[in-house]
Amino acid sequence: ASSPLAGLVAGAATLALAAPGPSALLAPTPKAVLAAVVLAAVLPSVLHPKDMLRLGGRASLVAWSTTAATALLDPTKGFLVGVAVHVVLHPKRLVTRQKLE
Repeated sequence: ASSPLAGLVAGAATLALAAPGPSALLAPTPKAVLAAVVLAAVLPSVLHPKDMLRLGGRASLVAWSTTAATALLDPTKGFLVGVAVHVVLHPKRLVTRQKLE
């Protein structure tokens, strides 16, 4: 949402559509239509990921490897690849935290 009011309106609309009456009307909506709506919402961020482009060094490698693994495999395996890459690239952080506890 671009503003708190837009977030409030989107939340209210989501709650209204999740009620039993409206949801029964939306049940026959084809999955392709729903996929198109989701794609239209996220496509700008996928084509130009501003936050990821700002990253540098190890963080960039973790982010891009997680993205690639998620796109090529599935979200769960992509997440696990990202965690593994992070652990390999940042082993000192794990050791330092263990000593503190």
